[in-house]
Amino acid sequence: MLLFPWGAVTLTPGRPLRIGRENSPLVTELADYPNVSRTHADLTADAGGVTVTDLGSANGTFVNDRRIGTGERVRVRPGDQIRFASTLVARVE
Repeated sequence: MLLFPWGAVTLTPGRPLRIGRENSPLVTELADYPNVSRTHADLTADAGGVTVTDLGSANGTFVNDRRIGTGERVRVRPGDQIRFASTLVARVE
């Protein structure tokens, strides 16, 4: 589960959650974050936990303030923070 500023989001195992201002189930919530790219990142849950993958975002995806590379998959753990661009932060629960 991820805790965003607007509330908790539960990931469905094996089904990536797209973070972006287009083609994302969070389009409405992301309207307040114009520096999040149209196709920013994917979050995926599996038996091992949650991974985040940057999709070539203009303003970056950060795990605990470390920018991850385009296409890089990073495993996150409870307590980690994922930042999309400069202001959108989600905490891994």
